[in-house]
Amino acid sequence: QQQHHAEKFVPYSIHNLLAEPLVCILEDGSEHTVLSLERREFTYEQVWRRRTGQQLTVRYSDDSALDNHVCLQLADAHNVFCRVSMEVEKTTSYIIERNAARKQNTCPLHIVCDLCSVDGQKVLIVSSMLSVKNCTKIPVMSAISLPDDNEMLQLGLVHPDCSISVPL
Repeated sequence: QQQHHAEKFVPYSIHNLLAEPLVCILEDGSEHTVLSLERREFTYEQVWRRRTGQQLTVRYSDDSALDNHVCLQLADAHNVFCRVSMEVEKTTSYIIERNAARKQNTCPLHIVCDLCSVDGQKVLIVSSMLSVKNCTKIPVMSAISLPDDNEMLQLGLVHPDCSISVPL
């Protein structure tokens, strides 16, 4: 007898198209890292789970609202740069000033968060406003350099007809 294994539907997904890891903080306070160019899926239970009354903070002003937000921060940052709804489909952009102590001559990051619905799944795509597309027929390694900086920031491998977001 042949058994068919249907893939289990996962209602929420976060795609990190940035060149660096992203930390997603759900409403219950749990933190999940999404590596560069990877995707992480979340169940209804994870997204709808709430903090207990003792764990609620000021930033969660109305815990009864059906907004199901996720807070996002860059893995090397100390602060959350946005709080995005996992229910309301929209595109929002954010400008993030980098920590000046970490690296000199850094410029702000321009990040876009786009929540859309794909085959019933809510998909949050986090990318930069600038991307590089490989228009060749071979994989290409990509890197950028900032003004007045001798080091190159490796973005990663870009496959033919694919693109990668640049965190600028």
